[in-house]
Amino acid sequence: MNPLKKPLPAYILIITAAMILIAVACNKNSSTGTTTNSNPNNIPAEQIVTASVQGRVVDENGIPVEGAAVTSGTAAATTDVNGVFSFSAISMSSRFGYVEATKSGYFTASRSIITNGGASNYINIQLIPQSAVAYFSAPVGGSIVIQTGDTVSFGDSAVVEASSKAAYTGTVNVYTTYLDPTDSLLYNKMPGDLRGIGSNGYETALQSFGLADVILRDASGNALQIASGKTAVLTWTIPASLQGTAPATVPLWYFNDTTGRWIQQGTAIRSGNTYVGQVSHFTWWACAQTVSTVNFNVTFKNQFGNPLAYAYYIIQSTTMGTQGGFTNSSGFAQGLIPKSASLTIKVISQCGTLLGGVNVGPALSDQTLGTITVTTIGGLLTLTGTVVDCNNNPVDSGYVSTIIDGLNYKATVKNGVYTLAVNRCFSQPITVSLTPVDLTTQLQGTPLSLQQIVDGKDSVSQLAACQ
Repeated sequence: MNPLKKPLPAYILIITAAMILIAVACNKNSSTGTTTNSNPNNIPAEQIVTASVQGRVVDENGIPVEGAAVTSGTAAATTDVNGVFSFSAISMSSRFGYVEATKSGYFTASRSIITNGGASNYINIQLIPQSAVAYFSAPVGGSIVIQTGDTVSFGDSAVVEASSKAAYTGTVNVYTTYLDPTDSLLYNKMPGDLRGIGSNGYETALQSFGLADVILRDASGNALQIASGKTAVLTWTIPASLQGTAPATVPLWYFNDTTGRWIQQGTAIRSGNTYVGQVSHFTWWACAQTVSTVNFNVTFKNQFGNPLAYAYYIIQSTTMGTQGGFTNSSGFAQGLIPKSASLTIKVISQCGTLLGGVNVGPALSDQTLGTITVTTIGGLLTLTGTVVDCNNNPVDSGYVSTIIDGLNYKATVKNGVYTLAVNRCFSQPITVSLTPVDLTTQLQGTPLSLQQIVDGKDSVSQLAACQ
């Protein structure tokens, strides 16, 4: 099923804190702080924790992908018709919780997140179509254009069979893709996130000047790699907005698709407005410099007091490019902020619609930003209703748990009334499930299923948090 996309109304941001974030990962902060190591960025030490993850996999047009295989460690799931998957209480790294998505005809996609024990995380993964862009004869070598200004070049007899390491003498089919580091939706498309492990062994945030993936295949689709002792040359054009600050040399980083980390290996040299670097194997590669950071955490709510769930936040800088992340179902986010930098935060819908923004910064120390209220105007789907307890009295402290397009939202109940406004990306009628919960009595009611709900305002019959 390919639901039609639909434009969303604008958001107005009411910023009630003086500093804001670079959201490299998002989750609910449900555990106490971890101890820190000797990292100069004062980044908490890595731990293995038990956490949950739900998310959505979409294609290049933002349409949900059904049937994508999603894994995290030994856990596995398949996306439903809404592109949604879910992992409950699985073991993850606290610093690099890793989720990978695969689908025939697309590059493997992934996400790395920061999480805490007991946390409930949300991620969005966008798949990039895979098609052979060019080919060359292995004994002769050749130069392949990834896109205008970005190339990968191979010397003669530089390719082997990936499985056996035997010399390969046939035609090499090359599949490539490039990601612009200034793209506001970079976080949806790139593997992992913009954090890596430097040559000193410490975690660091990255400012990217270009990312590329190169896959080599023989005529039968078998994997090929660069021969031992050989290299290929990658050339990236530096985006115009970053050319004024791009240094003469910058570290090269490859993506480890087992651990979800970028690993420093080698150096790229600037030549005019391009970076040129040699690589000895293929996966995703990035030319990026390390960034001094501080930690942050923040909670976002809307004007109804409900968590701003699954919201996408990006930080943009004229000198540092773009990074971003998502809130979880509780509107919570945490991650790293570039230290001493003036930034612009923007809020973008899951459909890619710009919702608002504000200038912020600089941050000089770790930031606990509290709660920020975001006022939503309209809402393509708005549900309103009332909730009573077992004595038919209005519930004064509770919530309504709602499933919309496969994702769970919570609407706060106060004085027996709730309002839930959800901006949907898709226009087809759906079934909505609502479950009332009374926090005072710790009772929940029987779920109510609403059939063929369409966008607009809908008054829901009274719910009883009593069972």
